[in-house]
Amino acid sequence: MDWIKSNRTQLLAQAQQYATGIDNQGLTVGLTAPEISGFGTTVDTYSTALSSVEAAKASYDALYEAFMTDKAAMVKLMRKYNNRMQASAGITNAKRAEIGLPIPSGSSTPVVPQTVTGLLATPYANGTVRLKWNRSGNPSSITFSIETSEDSVAWDYLTATTKSAIRLTDFAPGVTKYFRIVATRGTLQAVPSEPVVIYSGSGGGALSIAA
Repeated sequence: MDWIKSNRTQLLAQAQQYATGIDNQGLTVGLTAPEISGFGTTVDTYSTALSSVEAAKASYDALYEAFMTDKAAMVKLMRKYNNRMQASAGITNAKRAEIGLPIPSGSSTPVVPQTVTGLLATPYANGTVRLKWNRSGNPSSITFSIETSEDSVAWDYLTATTKSAIRLTDFAPGVTKYFRIVATRGTLQAVPSEPVVIYSGSGGGALSIAA
């Protein structure tokens, strides 16, 4: 059986006794003076490191206890609010999904619109603009609302489609216009896509003027 202690505090006490013993008897039992001195330095270094570890552990324990208290308070409120909302006559599966509440057993999971990505705009000299985007996981039941803007700040609804591409008309060549897509289903709306711009030297989007 290993005679050296594994417990860090007991090991320090054992090492300190060992250091004192070899300081008194080391030369008579085959150790050299540098070895005796070096071991004492090692014990002092370990003692300092152990003090730092113990202080850090005490600090961690206090932080962890506070964290667990905060976690318990958050979970308690979530359960409380969940029970209240689940009992509300106005709660629907769509609202449950939006908030992140569990869907009752036997109910179908509502489809939540996802933000569209990869939007591209291609203008043509005859005033038409072709928009194309990724469905980004949105099923066929999702409607894509197309919005337009002159400054990328104030947006106006233009039209809607369930497809992932559309051709628009009556956009004067050379006039700056921004476009974005909003995936919707009923009262649920995803975050709008990143906008694209046509006829702008600093904007995004794919520009290709038809001959």
